[in-house]
Amino acid sequence: MLTRKQQQLASEHHNLIYRCLHKMNIPYKNWDDYYGLCAEGLCIAAQKYNSSKSKFSTLAMDIMEKKVIDEIRKNHCVKRGNGNQYIELDEGNVIYDSKDKFYEFEQNAITRYQFSEFQKLLNDREKKILLLIYKGYSYGEIAGRLHISKAAVGKSIKKVRRLYVLNY
Repeated sequence: MLTRKQQQLASEHHNLIYRCLHKMNIPYKNWDDYYGLCAEGLCIAAQKYNSSKSKFSTLAMDIMEKKVIDEIRKNHCVKRGNGNQYIELDEGNVIYDSKDKFYEFEQNAITRYQFSEFQKLLNDREKKILLLIYKGYSYGEIAGRLHISKAAVGKSIKKVRRLYVLNY
């Protein structure tokens, strides 16, 4: 149970929940799945907070991120017989990491998983354009390689951005 002061602290920093979900690149459509975990983490942070040790926002973000990662790990992590941990993104696509850097690895795996999900929303041409932009090509170079106009490249990028904003 939270004291009145702890309740006030959690209430004043409620926006950290949204900041955490955004920072972790959780798709907007999935925020409801993780909101409760973050709210729980915010309350735990309010209970543990000591102003002489750290800023509340730092403590709260750390606890909320850990709760979300634990949930993602629970849903996507597979332990193999040799004790190593894997993140299984989908059938046939298994990513491995040793236990040493598992937290950092999970963050990268989550981002890769979200990107693989996002790519499913794109058509082949948009995927090619996105790949070429990633490789550093200009709109003009992309247009020349794909035999389309620069304006078509720009329209495709706008569509990809809009899709990303709507879904993530």
